[in-house]
Amino acid sequence: METLAELGNLASEGSGKPSLLMRAFSTAETVVSLYGSGLAVMFMMFAICGEVLARTLFNGSFTGVVDVTSLAVMMVAFGALSFTQKNKAHIAMDLLTIPIETKRAGHVLQSLNLLISLGCLVVVLYALGDRTLYLVSSNAATMTVKFPIWPAAVFATIGVMLAVIRFAIDLKARFAALLRA
Repeated sequence: METLAELGNLASEGSGKPSLLMRAFSTAETVVSLYGSGLAVMFMMFAICGEVLARTLFNGSFTGVVDVTSLAVMMVAFGALSFTQKNKAHIAMDLLTIPIETKRAGHVLQSLNLLISLGCLVVVLYALGDRTLYLVSSNAATMTVKFPIWPAAVFATIGVMLAVIRFAIDLKARFAALLRA
């Protein structure tokens, strides 16, 4: 059975090379997931390490570490969704799908799984987008240091939007495999 990476080539042009749109989408996934989320993890790590050192050495703490950490965790969680789906790096329950993976029923079950996941992500995208618009218009800020919340919310919305597109690409590839099976 083909992997979804191989099936994803169905979205390419006739030459077998990914289309310009797919290359641009892959670049956006990499930038948001690896660089954006990676920088958020590094910033969060330095903030927490600085907090621990300040408490240990000076018996005091930095103001706003909890605010920074909560914003960074939101960026990491939502920013990495698409890249995780692309590389199949998520944890999945394969108890039912492994025995029937090569059969037509396996394609149907995996297509149904992708369809339900895509539906859930669309609902999350709608709710998060609505909340992000509110945060941008109200210029909401964190409680302690008054950092603006909207940049992290915009980043999370972009991450979920990329995940919706990635799930749609995977669903299209899975339906094509289902038709060939």
